Amino acid sequence: MTDDPLERLRRLRGARGAGPARDEEAPRRPAQSMTDVLSLPDDLRGLATWLMRHGEAGAAQAAAQIGGDEATARGLLDRLVAEGYAEVAAHDGTPRYRARVGAHARPRLPGNLWKALE
Repeated sequence: MTDDPLERLRRLRGARGAGPARDEEAPRRPAQSMTDVLSLPDDLRGLATWLMRHGEAGAAQAAAQIGGDEATARGLLDRLVAEGYAEVAAHDGTPRYRARVGAHARPRLPGNLWKALE
């Protein structure tokens, strides 16, 4: 039985696409659903939904959002990554995190719409 070349390519690429670089050492997990996000503990749920609205952020921005220190924020962000709710979007000295919820990219909505929903 011969292997389909397109299927082999998808497996090799990990269905990643040509997006921004991410932490290559962490295995890629399927994106979580919004229902899964809503079932998270309060601290993780709040950070995950903020990250979904914000798009991409570092630990310092997350710390300001949660009202804690950077180490606490980084720990929460790392838990979200480990559980498949976020990914490291860029790591040029300082990690940046992006939400991974649903099977599609974050919708391109006007920024003032997110503010009105808060």
